[in-house]
This record gives sequence, C-alpha cells and structure tokens, in this order.
Amino acid sequence: MSGDTKPIGPGAFIDASDTVINYKGRNYYSAEGIDENASDGYHTFKELYQYRLLYNAALFNEWFHRNAFGVHKSERHSDGEPAFGGGWFVVMAELPTGQISNHYELKDWGLFRIPNRVRADEWDGHTPADVTDRLLRFLRPSQLFATQIPKEKDA
Repeated sequence: MSGDTKPIGPGAFIDASDTVINYKGRNYYSAEGIDENASDGYHTFKELYQYRLLYNAALFNEWFHRNAFGVHKSERHSDGEPAFGGGWFVVMAELPTGQISNHYELKDWGLFRIPNRVRADEWDGHTPADVTDRLLRFLRPSQLFATQIPKEKDA
C-alpha cells in the first residue's frame, strides 16, 4: 500500500482512496475498488471466474455424457426472456439435492456440450447459499446419492 492510511481495526488499515484494505500485510479491496484484477494475493477475480467456468463446463459435459441430472443450457429463462437481457445463457442441472444453475456470457456457449433448450427449466428460487448446500450434500459420502449417478454410456 502506498500513500496515507488510516486504521480500521486491529492490524487493519485502509488507504486514502478507501478502496484498498491492508490486513496483516495483505491487500483486500472494498466494493469501490473491485474489478477483475482484484486479488486475495493468490488469484484474481478474473482467474477465479475462469476456473469456475471451466470446472462447471467440464462437470456438466461429463454429467451429460452419463445422461445424468437433466443438464441443459438456454439463452432464455423459463419465462422466455433472454438471460440478463441478452448476450448471456444459463446452464442448469437437477441434482437429487435440488436445482443448481449458473450464467455465462454467450462467448463461452461452445464450452458446454450439453443439450440446448429454447427455454431453461423453471428456476426454483435457489440462492448461491442454496447451491452451496445442495452441492455439499450431493458430495458427502454419507448420502446415498453416489449410487444414483449413472455409469458411463457404453461406447
């Protein structure tokens, strides 16, 4: 950090622009200072979103290959409106623990080699916290869901 700083808590300081917070020697960014290059010191937001996109595409493509969870993509939400007003698409899956979805820019459409629907399934109102919970419950070995994942299709 450079320039004047002011303390905002034990071991924490904010710079004069009120955008960069330094806590125990590491920089964090306030809402006013966040862009794709904001970093936690290890990864930028741009890198993390790219990882999320690629992991999500790989997983949805594999689930489609296994004919699992009704994965699909659409440029339109269930009400027929273009996702985010256009230029975006939604991907969805229906896990045994509930629906999950994400939105991506159309430039990434081809990464998802899954069925295209005119309209996505109706959104069940899930929040990011709901998706986190649904994925965690899906992944826990104590759940019986692992036996419900279809085996690979015969070649």
